[in-house]
Amino acid sequence: MQFFLLASLLESFEELIKNADFAYIFLSCNDEGFMGVQKIQSMMQKYGKYTLFKTDYRRFAIHQKHTKNTTNECLHVIKK
Repeated sequence: MQFFLLASLLESFEELIKNADFAYIFLSCNDEGFMGVQKIQSMMQKYGKYTLFKTDYRRFAIHQKHTKNTTNECLHVIKK
């Protein structure tokens, strides 16, 4: 079931980017998201000039144990 949800997410996201009537599109997410940085990058590059900005920040987690203390915040930008 999870595969179908991810496939649907990717398809819907690409449709949104493809049909967006804006000069710029910004997407902010961390590097632990469902789509992944590379999938977002390859998709957005099809529809304009793509730029990726990254910054490390300290992970905030109350009940989960993680192997690393930081994560990356990613700002994906395309100019259509």
